[in-house]
This record gives sequence, structure tokens and C-alpha cells, in this order.
Amino acid sequence: MVERFFLAVVPREEFVCLHNQLHRYFRLNQSQQFQELAKFGRLFKCENFLIRFMPKDSGGLGFAVKATKKNFKKAHDRNYAKRRLRHLVYITKPQVNGHMVMIAHKSTITSDYADLIEAFNKLIKSW
Repeated sequence: MVERFFLAVVPREEFVCLHNQLHRYFRLNQSQQFQELAKFGRLFKCENFLIRFMPKDSGGLGFAVKATKKNFKKAHDRNYAKRRLRHLVYITKPQVNGHMVMIAHKSTITSDYADLIEAFNKLIKSW
């Protein structure tokens, strides 16, 4: 039997548990939240993605990730782009309070992951 090696430092069981808790806690899933973001949110652009952000006083970070069919024709490319952007938020754990939607560009799947992290951190500092 072949052993699988995971990139995370934490044991697999803890990683899955932590990932599921963060996923539920952070998710934006109500249309009212998306409409508020479209109406009152600020837009921050980067070459790999763009972010629409709206600060909230209540605390915490709620986010959603979008990859449109116009930019990514194949479903596996859309899924890969969304997975990369979601992971950015999970590993950086930005200390901001508000709601945000990340929209992937075509270069999201081809660019280096370190460049994505650097661009995301720059955008966070500009808020």
C-alpha cells in the first residue's frame, strides 16, 4: 500500500476538521449579502483576481469565491481557480472584519502561488 504525503504540517484529521469549520464559518451564501456587496462594496483589482470588499462592525470575515464560465470554459479549471483562491484566505487568515467576494481571472490558474499570496497581502494592506 502506498502512503500519501500531505503538504500540511498538521495531522490529516485535524486539517480536515479545521478546514470544514472554517468553510462553514466564512461562507457567504445569502443573496442579500451579495446584493449589499454589489451596492456598497469597494473594488480592489489585481492581475490575477479582483476583490469586492465591504467592512462590517460585527466582526469576522465572510467570503465567497467566483470563477465565471466566460473566463474558464472547463469546469475543472473553474474548480481549480476557486480552490486556489479559497486556500489563500485559509492560509493567510486576514484579520479584517467584513464581507468579500473574490473573482478569479484567467491568470489565476497559471500564475505562481507565491505571486498570488503576495498580491493578496498587498490588497489587504490597502484596505
